[in-house]
Amino acid sequence: MTLIKQSRMLLLVLLSLAAFAGVILLKGRKQPRAVGGIVSLAPNITEILFELGAGDQITGATDYCDYPAEAKAIPRVGSLGSPNIELLLAMQPRLVLAANFEHKNHPEILRGSGIEVIELRIETIDDVFAAVDRLGQITGAGGRATEMNRKLQACLDEAKSLYEGTPLERRPTVYIEIASKPIMTVGRRSFVHDIIELAGGVNVAGGLDALYPVVNPETVVQWNPQVMLVGSMTQQSSEDLGRRIGWGGIDALQNGRVINDLSPDLYLRPGPRLATGVLELARRLYRPGAQRSEN
Repeated sequence: MTLIKQSRMLLLVLLSLAAFAGVILLKGRKQPRAVGGIVSLAPNITEILFELGAGDQITGATDYCDYPAEAKAIPRVGSLGSPNIELLLAMQPRLVLAANFEHKNHPEILRGSGIEVIELRIETIDDVFAAVDRLGQITGAGGRATEMNRKLQACLDEAKSLYEGTPLERRPTVYIEIASKPIMTVGRRSFVHDIIELAGGVNVAGGLDALYPVVNPETVVQWNPQVMLVGSMTQQSSEDLGRRIGWGGIDALQNGRVINDLSPDLYLRPGPRLATGVLELARRLYRPGAQRSEN
């Protein structure tokens, strides 16, 4: 898999994102028509809306809006950041919620047609809390948003309780691999770095400024992490990692502390499951035999 394709996949994963009223013919193709609903252009936004009980207000979503299962039935409007603008205009939604637009004129085109557009940058845990509040107001689910944020905070508090009082120098060092060809990890400016810290770990790549730096295999050997978290999209087992030159002596592999069964959506998609990801990672770091629990 090329670096460009992997980076694209990651962005689709990090940037996280029903019914329709009828069908019209647009340039020779049948397209869904959904007047007055919400179109979500990010998987994490879609997740938040469903968690707020507003899934029935979503009348369009991207190809990558796949959670919860009900989201897969929502009419597709194209790719993340680059929707089919003609299709969006034909659907006549009242509101479009986006993380970003690759074509900077798209928001102007939509607004020029009387469609409200809100861009939500959700890149940290704090951004998730703020997005929940705002989307709660937009959908009339303010009370549910408050309860949702309370539960998210409870997850973070429970995670903290597992390592509170543990000195920084005694906390486990963690290496996260989000791509394997080339090897890509997370630097200190990535929200995933914050996830590691909130779970009580120390990011071995925390000294790197890049969001998602490409590193040499020898560098990982030098870091000698105590725990490895390997995203399933890298398709690397402990045996695969151990076959890399010099990696067999890394502490994490020596001690069987490779985590490769944790859904990347729990720590790479900045949405409502991020707090669950923090808690699950904290359990793995401080209670290695803990039963996995993905929500």
